[in-house]
Amino acid sequence: MGRNTLGQLYERWTRSRTVAGLNAHRFSVLLVAMLMLIVATPVVELLEPSISTFGAHLALTVFSVVMLLSAVLAVCQRRLTAWLAFSLGGPSLILHLASLFERPVGSMAAMYVVDILFLTFVAVVLLYRLFEPRHVTFNVICASLCVYLLLGFVWANVYSLIALLQPGSFHYSLASSNPAPFSMDGLAYPLYFSLVTMSTLGYGDIIPVSALARMLAATQAVTGQLYLVVLVARLVGLHISQTPARPHRADLEPRSSDRDAN
Repeated sequence: MGRNTLGQLYERWTRSRTVAGLNAHRFSVLLVAMLMLIVATPVVELLEPSISTFGAHLALTVFSVVMLLSAVLAVCQRRLTAWLAFSLGGPSLILHLASLFERPVGSMAAMYVVDILFLTFVAVVLLYRLFEPRHVTFNVICASLCVYLLLGFVWANVYSLIALLQPGSFHYSLASSNPAPFSMDGLAYPLYFSLVTMSTLGYGDIIPVSALARMLAATQAVTGQLYLVVLVARLVGLHISQTPARPHRADLEPRSSDRDAN
């Protein structure tokens, strides 16, 4: 009975008009949600003195929850992935909301671990979906961009977890000239360091100090480049396969026997 009830609820949820409309643009919705969180993070932290610390945490939590819900929606097309998404995304949402009121080390570490597992799961599902279609569409492009940004968020949570469990694993080289204190507790610095590392920019303002942090940063840089290579090869292959073959010039010219007949 329990499985049947859950199955009926799932069928009703997927058949609703709102969910069906969002489902058609699920990858673009997730992409917009992640971009909103990336843009909102430095803006909210800049406005933190005027809106209070709780207001800044509340704003970032709202954007994070929207991104997590969009990630759940992106992988809910099949029943198995839907149950896994709710099983991992539900605790993540609860821990994000709980961090508004208390931020002990244990709950923050649990939140980072659950986020890593959930976002990795979503990235793997989307990566698998990238190899299913035979045509390059807008959804395929959005899904490929989502996987890249999801990898950035996954590594940002990894760095936050390392900084939480091993303080001093990262060093901010411009701390003397920047009045703001450097801390990996939050999203701004970890996400910035993650995206800079994955794109191999390497400004050098945030330096991994511990051996674990250095090795993970190097691994992320290699992973980011490998993903771009595989992604470009996949998209180019799909584009070539869907492009109709053009006739050769020799095939367009009339044959000598046809000219003689005329």
